[in-house]
Amino acid sequence: MKDEEKTKKQLIEELVELRQQGDAQKVPDNGPESFDEALQDSEQKYRVIFELSPEAIVLLDTKGHIIDMNGRVYDWLGYKPEEIIGKNILQLPVLAKKSKLKVMRKFTLRMLGKKLAPYDIIFINKSGEKHVGRIRANQIKDKNGNITADLVMISEVTELSRFEDERKKLIRELKEALAKIQTLRGLVPICSSCKKIRDDKGYWHQVETYVSRHSEAQFSHGMCPDCMKELYPKYQKTSD
Repeated sequence: MKDEEKTKKQLIEELVELRQQGDAQKVPDNGPESFDEALQDSEQKYRVIFELSPEAIVLLDTKGHIIDMNGRVYDWLGYKPEEIIGKNILQLPVLAKKSKLKVMRKFTLRMLGKKLAPYDIIFINKSGEKHVGRIRANQIKDKNGNITADLVMISEVTELSRFEDERKKLIRELKEALAKIQTLRGLVPICSSCKKIRDDKGYWHQVETYVSRHSEAQFSHGMCPDCMKELYPKYQKTSD
């Protein structure tokens, strides 16, 4: 999982670098032909990675408008480029109201130059089904260091998110179960004569009553041979 995260981080960083290279290209000393070739090469590499990425990739301007997206967005959510490109984050049909607010807040922080850790967002595809996407994003800057765009990569983590939810639920249930389990610990004050046990409030109880209240144990009453002989001698079997 760590290697996969590293690969995705490297992918988006490479895309950002290629995009910035294309934006920052200058006409070299050996003429415009060399410039056009370098620009075309940089743009071509960018488009290949952008389009063939297994992750959904979206490019936003500094106002939060979608200016480009790859085909994975359509494969995943069912929306064509013309239904997404040109819209602001707050107008996106793939985001629920709560998700829009979170996305806009994170986008604003990135436009202020903040580096953010990946985070999850709930998306709604064209059929109305909910999906969980993990967002990784990097700012694109010009040669002067000014932010010009925002490159966003979205990974499908619906099943992983469901597994995490189930794991958290299981841990919570286990903690609740452990909290209900009562165990006997420490010194237990017991009468040396009648064998009653004193509780922490000073009351005395039969052994079975006390143990039942402080553990999951249940009692089944019987009679040992010694007591049988003492209390009911005529029913005691005699040995040859």
